Amino acid sequence: MKKLFPLFLLSLLLLVGCRSALTEEGKPCHPLSADEVQTLVEGTRHSLLNPKLRMITPGDRKRLNDPNFMPQFDIRYTGDKAGVAKIQWKLEKNIVIVYYEGDLTSKSPRARMTVEPIYTDADTVFFR
Repeated sequence: MKKLFPLFLLSLLLLVGCRSALTEEGKPCHPLSADEVQTLVEGTRHSLLNPKLRMITPGDRKRLNDPNFMPQFDIRYTGDKAGVAKIQWKLEKNIVIVYYEGDLTSKSPRARMTVEPIYTDADTVFFR
């Protein structure tokens, strides 16, 4: 029994060490690497720069072309390199949010985009 304990401990450490993220259910999973997150962000940026998207103004296109203009993003894992990703850019007049679902490393994960106007206090009507 004493001879099996170190082997058991080593195999347990290997299993735990390879997985550093948790799913929403608390199960361990492999997260996206920094390069894979960057690929997802840059692919999203490239899609937003498509000239057919009319809700992106020329000024917004100029900002999106700047590689230093990074979005906010949140990834919730449901499995190994799979889950739901939300990538959000705050542009001049709109907030563009792109949601991905499924295998986040595939060439074409399921995606949807929403464009929401930015509201300020000047847009708000207060009642007495």
